[in-house]
Amino acid sequence: MFHLVQTYAPVALGGALGAVLRVLAARPFTGVYGTAAWPWWLIFVNVSGSFLIGIAWALLSGHRISQDWGPFFVTGLLGGYTTFSTFSLDAIRLLEDGRLGAAAGYVFASVGLSLAAAYGGLVVGRALP
Repeated sequence: MFHLVQTYAPVALGGALGAVLRVLAARPFTGVYGTAAWPWWLIFVNVSGSFLIGIAWALLSGHRISQDWGPFFVTGLLGGYTTFSTFSLDAIRLLEDGRLGAAAGYVFASVGLSLAAAYGGLVVGRALP
């Protein structure tokens, strides 16, 4: 039981904090829970989260901070803030490994399939009674 708490508690705590940070980051663009004419807030969250995950990965992979912080920062905090940051990091890691085709396929599949799935969900949701 202790192992489960030790393994997942940092992710849960980081995820909760990341979600709160996401709402706070959106406020200047949308008000508390309002909408904007164009999703500047989401671009801000995605870009800033991608920048922060780059810093976190550099510190973790360079062993400048303990690997024990990885689940809290990368999966929890930044995953709760924006999953786009993880997507960005994975694409960059494929590129750094020299896997251009895999990186392009990953980006195309992630964006294309996600757009198709969102549209499909919208269609299904609108058809529900």
